[in-house]
Amino acid sequence: NYVLDLSSGELMAEGDIFSAGYDLALRPILQGSLLEAHGVKSVQELEDLGFFGIDEIVPNKNFLINDKGITYTFNKGEYSAYQLQVPEVFIPYTAVRSLLRENSVVSKLARLK
Repeated sequence: NYVLDLSSGELMAEGDIFSAGYDLALRPILQGSLLEAHGVKSVQELEDLGFFGIDEIVPNKNFLINDKGITYTFNKGEYSAYQLQVPEVFIPYTAVRSLLRENSVVSKLARLK
């Protein structure tokens, strides 16, 4: 995925969106979103479904932004068995507001929600 700032036409990276230290701070948010998306309550239950390495999950620079939040897309086999769908993790802006850089395009979008 490529994320463009529509006002400038520039490519955006995670560092343009999040404050320093976001990668480790996003780990529990990514985990929680995966748990919720798959209707389970623990990482062990995710592992039973074919996921692995969820305790070590980190953002991978492959994301997209819409009016509701940020979606990370992970490669097949990165955190799940190849037989599963490509793992996509949606994070609503409400879950990451405190991690967003002030006055970034995304922080402004998040304030609208």
